[in-house]
Amino acid sequence: MMKQKDTHTHSHIRWGLVASSVAAYVVMGALVSNIPNPMFPDAILALNMIVIVIAGYFGGPHTGALVGLLGTLCNFLIKIPLIGFDPYEAAAILPHTCMGFVAGRVGETRSRIGTALTVLVGHGLNLLFFVPLGLLPVSMLFSAILWTGLLAEVAVGLILTALIIGIVQYLPYLRGGRQLRIPERRKFILVASLIAAFTVILGLAFLGGITLAAYLFVLPVMLAAVALGFLEAWLTGVLLSILLGRAALELGLDAATQEVSLLLMLNLIALALGELAETLHQQRQLAQARMEELREAYQALAQADHLKSEMIQNISHEFRTPLSMILGYNELLFTGTLGSIGAQQEKALKVMHRQGWQLAYLVEQITVLHQVEQGNLSWQPVSLETLARDRVERFQERVDLTKWPLHFEVEGDLPVLEADSECLSRALNALLDNAIKFSPDGGRVNVRLWPNHDKVFLTVEDQGIGIPKDKHTLIFNRFYQVDGSMTRRFGGLGTGLAVVREVVHAHGGDVWVTSSEGEGSTFGFWLPLQHTHDSRGIPIELPPVAQPAFADQGRS
Repeated sequence: MMKQKDTHTHSHIRWGLVASSVAAYVVMGALVSNIPNPMFPDAILALNMIVIVIAGYFGGPHTGALVGLLGTLCNFLIKIPLIGFDPYEAAAILPHTCMGFVAGRVGETRSRIGTALTVLVGHGLNLLFFVPLGLLPVSMLFSAILWTGLLAEVAVGLILTALIIGIVQYLPYLRGGRQLRIPERRKFILVASLIAAFTVILGLAFLGGITLAAYLFVLPVMLAAVALGFLEAWLTGVLLSILLGRAALELGLDAATQEVSLLLMLNLIALALGELAETLHQQRQLAQARMEELREAYQALAQADHLKSEMIQNISHEFRTPLSMILGYNELLFTGTLGSIGAQQEKALKVMHRQGWQLAYLVEQITVLHQVEQGNLSWQPVSLETLARDRVERFQERVDLTKWPLHFEVEGDLPVLEADSECLSRALNALLDNAIKFSPDGGRVNVRLWPNHDKVFLTVEDQGIGIPKDKHTLIFNRFYQVDGSMTRRFGGLGTGLAVVREVVHAHGGDVWVTSSEGEGSTFGFWLPLQHTHDSRGIPIELPPVAQPAFADQGRS
């Protein structure tokens, strides 16, 4: 939204800025008419061109173009009664208009140096108009003096444009704006002192006749730019430029080519490094702001997670008590303890009992997920064989074995391992419930358990509807259903396999599935045995045991 707002602002003409800039262009043109170009004899520095660029930067492309048009036109008209018709000023009207527009476009990126470089566009367009109109001989295009003087004028214009834009931008900060970067006091004093000392030493060396010192003037400028900022680098460059300028005045412009070149180079380096340092500082501020946003978002997520945990805990507690009462009274009614019942009542009570236990099972799954997520596991010696056999026997009591025959097989001797028996029971319940739920009548369910080196494996194989291979990595996610219609057809919230994965992962193991659509499924997991004990609590070593081929998939 901010970017759109800025662009919209730049697309309109700022008449106050246009009027003041046109006046500044005309006045500055008169003031600099006697400033010679240090690299081009008998030529002046047309520095009033920078007014157009600055207007484009702050006012946008249309404002910049209008300043270029009106400013050059006014300057042309004013010169007529003073010096007569000026063809150069007339030919510059269109190039300066284009320069102002380009400066406005580049200025929308808020790049000081990028905008200042549009001075080069203005000079280039001037050449394109001056040569065809005969205002500049073609032979001059092959003169090194022309290009040296042009580059000097461009460099001066670039330096002044970037500095003026930077100073105008910094004025609100110097009056107490919130965005002003105030360095730490000790750091500022230390770095400023170092830069000042370095500047004085190099200045004295240069005044003492050591030419090399002039080439080293760039070092304090670099230090000021990187350590402090844009304005500090410019001020350091200004101080050293005074020394170079003084030497140039003493030698005269004809003999001071080297000093002038060094002066321009020094200021350009100050601008470039200052711009780079400020960009890096802005990026660091942006990164810090993003980090603060991420920290706040993390705190909000942590708070939401805490509220979620409390809600799950409350739901679990509040559901368990009424469910226990409902199921308890249902049992009393069903057994006739509270009086005889008819066949219709018995049928209704069976439905109530089945649905009540289904609801209790769902609450149990959500409770286990919360318990594992919080790391509230109760570690104790557990016999996985006993635990698995008990779960299978309980399911054999609950289901019709003529429809879903359950088969339990153990290979090898299984040691006792450290685990949370309650959570593992819930995981086994989920696997068995899943196998029976998705198996057709008569579908056999096989439970196999075996050790292998430092792991113990368990698989539950069914002859159910199977799972597409592209869903294998998704079915263990919380609340995931392979097909939304399955929720209505088979019931459940999609938490069973999530319980299996999170319980197994909490014990340091892993889960896997092998399945094809319409061909049944084999779900399995393995648990590590590095913390194993015998019946007396003494650690034991496991002998190598052959592993069935399909269990290799559990290792990947």
